[in-house]
Amino acid sequence: PELRELLGREDLRQLAQRITARFHLTPLSVSESEEYLRHRFAAAGGQRFPFSKLAVRRIHVHSQGVPRLINIVAERALLAGYAKGVESIGERWVDLAAKEALAPPLSRLPKPRLAVVLFAVLTIALVAVLLWPKPLPLPPPPQIRPELLAALQVPYLDNEPFIDRSVAAGASPLPAWQRLLTLWTVRSDVVDSSTASQCAPVLAPGLYCLRSRGTLDKLQVLGRPALLRLRAANHESWAVLLGSDARTVRLWLGEGQVETARVILERHWTGEFAVIWRGPDFLGRMPRPGARGPAVDWVHDRLHSGNNNVAAGPALMDAALIEAVRRFQAESGLLADGVVGPETLLALGAIDPGPRLHRSLE
Repeated sequence: PELRELLGREDLRQLAQRITARFHLTPLSVSESEEYLRHRFAAAGGQRFPFSKLAVRRIHVHSQGVPRLINIVAERALLAGYAKGVESIGERWVDLAAKEALAPPLSRLPKPRLAVVLFAVLTIALVAVLLWPKPLPLPPPPQIRPELLAALQVPYLDNEPFIDRSVAAGASPLPAWQRLLTLWTVRSDVVDSSTASQCAPVLAPGLYCLRSRGTLDKLQVLGRPALLRLRAANHESWAVLLGSDARTVRLWLGEGQVETARVILERHWTGEFAVIWRGPDFLGRMPRPGARGPAVDWVHDRLHSGNNNVAAGPALMDAALIEAVRRFQAESGLLADGVVGPETLLALGAIDPGPRLHRSLE
């Protein structure tokens, strides 16, 4: 609101006239506040939403629906719940958190006279000089509990422990699919793990799935977390690839993250993988030679991003664009056939927001 009032000043009218589009963001409603909290919690990897219904309403009351204040109150409430060892955050913890984190509203008092202000300042300065305290020692740094520190560390597994972890994870792929959906913040009422495991090309509007075979180098090019099918000690299991560098990989396997050597994973990985990704709704139909439309424009823009010499306007899937697709496929380690298939679309969308593979596991 302050910016809107500032732009309304007479001396800033020329600046205001240059703004061609305006939209004033209003505070979130109660339901939107809950959706925002659930999204933030899921994006952080949370499994069980910690706030009760009444706690969510109290967060909305204290924050008035302003996302910045929702963050402050919710974070302080989670910290209080952690300190007290509670598993569910109720309205009591939210009220205490808001009382500590948010400044109380200032009361409107009459402006004092200048002489009174000067006298008060001089008096306070004199008292401060006479009663200046000795500097207090700094508080000790917060101590992290050993079990929490251990939980934050990702264990490294050699071959035999990796086999044991794979066997213990079980043969059902649904937990791994649920982890993959959580990474993409896909709600269960949109797509559940059972539906996702079928890996239909279009899981939901703007949500796509690809099942294929390949190598770790290929998955690094695609740049997204991938579900891997493992076979160790004649037992089948499923893992989610979270990161990979020259020697080590990081996986979600059996309810937690682990790291192991690339050669160990390649020894027990069948080569089959599945990925999900987000993109515009119109990518459900792959662009064909001679076609026009939003999908062709999307491919053209991704191939020529940063090139100011390319003419603007509707694109055509002509020989030049097909050749550009082949060059991109060859540079990305994909089959250079000029066909804009699911793997090529996924690689072109690697710059879009969403979870990415970690390239450094230091």
